[in-house]
Amino acid sequence: MIKGDANWIVLGALLGFCAILLGAGGSHWFDSLLSEKGKETYTIGFRFHIVHVILIFVVTIMKSLISVDIKALKFCLWFFFLGIILFSGSLYALGLSGISYFGMIAPVGGLFFMIGWLCLAYAGFIIRSNRTKGDNFD
Repeated sequence: MIKGDANWIVLGALLGFCAILLGAGGSHWFDSLLSEKGKETYTIGFRFHIVHVILIFVVTIMKSLISVDIKALKFCLWFFFLGIILFSGSLYALGLSGISYFGMIAPVGGLFFMIGWLCLAYAGFIIRSNRTKGDNFD
């Protein structure tokens, strides 16, 4: 495993820790601060956060198993990371504060999530096309 992959594991673990901490915070510590609508918003942020943390690990493992450098996988990781920060972060802030400005940031984070998924699909096409040509990435 290369150093860059190890860095993504560390970052993914820290993001996972934050997801659990913020999830517990939303359920226990921040409960009195969250309106009913705020709870829904906060929960959506948490769900996207935890799913994309898991995807950061999956993509990192994929990168380490494939001996060919596929840039789309690197971009995928960055877009998932930025999506967590912008989408989930803005929904956490919106849910807690009720300040609608934070809601305007969420679509940018959502766009980053979508671009990350497209990068992952593109990487899959690259892997598939190289496998059909006889390359096996080992």
